[in-house]
Amino acid sequence: MTAQKKIVVAWPAFKNRDKNPYNSLLYRTLEQKGYLVREFTLSTLLKRMDVLHLHWPEDYANKKSFLSSAATLTVLLAACLIGKIRGTKIVWTAHNISAHEGLHRNLDWIYRKVYLNLVSDVAHLTKAGRNDFLACQRFEGLTKVRHHITPHGPYVMTPRPLAVRSVRKLLVLGQIRPYKRLTELVEIWSETEPQGWHLVIAGSGGNANYVNELQALMTASGSATLINRWLTDSEVENLAADADLVLVSAPRHNSGAIYLALSATRRVLAPDTPSNLELSQRVGPGWIILYDYPFSAESLAQSLSAIPEKNPSQDPEVDTWESIADAVAQIYERSESR
Repeated sequence: MTAQKKIVVAWPAFKNRDKNPYNSLLYRTLEQKGYLVREFTLSTLLKRMDVLHLHWPEDYANKKSFLSSAATLTVLLAACLIGKIRGTKIVWTAHNISAHEGLHRNLDWIYRKVYLNLVSDVAHLTKAGRNDFLACQRFEGLTKVRHHITPHGPYVMTPRPLAVRSVRKLLVLGQIRPYKRLTELVEIWSETEPQGWHLVIAGSGGNANYVNELQALMTASGSATLINRWLTDSEVENLAADADLVLVSAPRHNSGAIYLALSATRRVLAPDTPSNLELSQRVGPGWIILYDYPFSAESLAQSLSAIPEKNPSQDPEVDTWESIADAVAQIYERSESR
């Protein structure tokens, strides 16, 4: 008798492919291993689901609109409650410890008190990330949750050699948001005007006032370019390939820009955090250069002057989606709902 395939309902699974291919790459690999992966919708609550796998749930309570946040949070909690009653395994990949911008404190309190007590397993991208999570006061009540390490995999890119040129490019890639402190970065950049470097900030920004302020600062600089629009996959790949160095400007829990840069075989300049230190040791010497956050004019100049003109001789060592999917599958198979 053929074993019944497990149904994994993921929020999100594939619908965020254009925003972040992480989920799509993971779940396509899990499908190849025999799992039936479905995108979460309200109708999935009426059907069988063996696993409910959640990503970035902290954002559901932090949309710009309070009503929209409340509605989405209600759906999230209902899905978890229904899943718990049915014996569904509820798994959370903790990409972040908290939302980038905390907009609705009351909703966030409900999220922490209710949602966090319905999860049975938490997956972390790094061991240091797990330790940061366990040390965070927001999660003091999560004593019965099982914790796992499921690393981030590579994005699909064709590595290209570094261009030989007199002016190298420093790239900041991703959404243009205030928490990244990009205006402060450009002010320091204009103050120091690093010789032999050009700054490129590329991505879409939803806060018009912030983007306008950033544009004015970059226009005043003679060595900085702002690309403010939604970028296609090919544009992202071309920007990464055209860069000599990718900068992570904020010390977040995990940064997709690091994995994107490594997938394009480009060095990364990142804040000196436990997670980034762990990654730098994992991928091999020379690929991730750490700096003391926040930047100062002196530290920026020193960091850029120390960047070699050639890549390390060995490619970065990044976990494969095959091995990552195996680690996730072990959670699905071994964990039990609380």
